[in-house]
Amino acid sequence: MKLRIKFSKHGPVKYIGHLDFMRYFQKCIRRAKVDIAYSKGFSPHQIMSFALALGVGVETDGDYLDIEVNSMDSTQAVMDSLNETMADGVRVENVVALKDYTPNAMSSVSAAGYRLIPKEGVYASDVVKACDMVLGKDEIIVAKENKKAKKKGKAVEGVNDIIYTDIKDHIYECSMTENELYCLVDASSAGNVRPLLLLDAIYSEVGETLDPLDIQVIRTDTYTGVYGDDRGLVPLDMV
Repeated sequence: MKLRIKFSKHGPVKYIGHLDFMRYFQKCIRRAKVDIAYSKGFSPHQIMSFALALGVGVETDGDYLDIEVNSMDSTQAVMDSLNETMADGVRVENVVALKDYTPNAMSSVSAAGYRLIPKEGVYASDVVKACDMVLGKDEIIVAKENKKAKKKGKAVEGVNDIIYTDIKDHIYECSMTENELYCLVDASSAGNVRPLLLLDAIYSEVGETLDPLDIQVIRTDTYTGVYGDDRGLVPLDMV
């Protein structure tokens, strides 16, 4: 049986990297005595996959992982037993049973919502105005690191380190106040947009440089579906 677990992560635990956080969940599942299924072979491991890797320092209200279990009393029992083992700042918000034909969370991700909050509490008013100016443009060009430019830590000859791309069509919603920026952006493997790239473009509009360490990023939820489609986007625990 497949289960989808929705969780939140806030506070000091936001600095746990993705791989360490996966190991953390594996330990919690064992402590909670969830009857999780294991892979076959010489080195069995828990059958588990996360929807979308969470960057170090990023908090979340709605992230997901899929697991397979051999048996359970109820999804509520699984959620309660897991929450009893969780460290402060991590909480399971929902557990749903999936139909056999439901695609896994990782391949289902289409979009993600984010709140970007300055640590001093208020954005400059001219940056708020710049947001409307940037969104009104026909294209929003940002610089991205070209992952193909490096291979096993070595530069690849003839491949540029930086590539420039237009993210305009991958920004589905965006609004900014003096207290925070909210954006709903493409999070699929084909067009993933990092929200700090958008904020950096807004800062550049007024000639300022963004320090990522001054911004708290909170992922509000992760979605599947097609933005603008009649069915629209839905959170991954509502499939």
